[in-house]
Amino acid sequence: MAPQEPAGDTPAGDVVVGVSDSLAGPAALRRGILEARRARRRLVAVRAWEPPAGDALYRRWPEPSWARLRADEARRQLERAFELAAGRAC
Repeated sequence: MAPQEPAGDTPAGDVVVGVSDSLAGPAALRRGILEARRARRRLVAVRAWEPPAGDALYRRWPEPSWARLRADEARRQLERAFELAAGRAC
């Protein structure tokens, strides 16, 4: 699907980029940053994860402290990814 061009000053939508620990991860994030700047659109960086025991088990017995721990780790990973994409040492 080709990216949509903004009409006038109205952005077409968000630029969404998945952030991973793969070798291509920083390049994909840099591309997302450039695209968002070029098109004056908001960048949304996402990182997906699944509970180790599976989503169904977590839904039956959610553990809020574990969810906070995973959310904090995901936030740190996103911050590291942005530092790498910007060319700064982590």
